[in-house]
Amino acid sequence: MTAPEKARQSSIVAKDRGALVDRTMQRWVRFTGRRVDLDECLWLRGPVSEVDVTGTDFFARWADREGLTVVTDGPPRGLVENFEDLAESACDPLQSDAQIAEFYEQTSEYEFALWSEWHGGFRPFGGALAAGGCNN
Repeated sequence: MTAPEKARQSSIVAKDRGALVDRTMQRWVRFTGRRVDLDECLWLRGPVSEVDVTGTDFFARWADREGLTVVTDGPPRGLVENFEDLAESACDPLQSDAQIAEFYEQTSEYEFALWSEWHGGFRPFGGALAAGGCNN
C-alpha cells in the first residue's frame, strides 16, 4: 500500500471512530440528560459544530448557515449589546461585577486561548481518536 493510500485509509478510520464516539456521546446525553426548550433557556443557544470537522472556518460556515455576517473590524462588539437584557428570575445583571458586563458587551476586545482535554473515563477514547488522526 502506498503512503497516500495509507493516509486515506487512516483518515477514513479516524472519521468512522469520530462518528462512533459522537453517536455514543449523543446517546449518553439522551440517557442522562433532560430535554430543554431553547425558547425558555435562551442562554443555551449557540453554534454547534458538524460531526466530522470544526476547523478554522467554523464561524464563517455557521454564520453562512444562519444568515449572519462575521465582522472582523470596527467598534467593539459583544455577545450581547446590553448585558441587562439577560435579566430573568435567576439572573440579575445589576448584581454582577462591571467587568462581567464589559466582557459580554465588548467581547471582541478580548483575546482567548482555548484548548480541550479528555477527562476521566473519556480519556482513552480521546487518545484513540488522536492516535487515529482525528484532530479536526
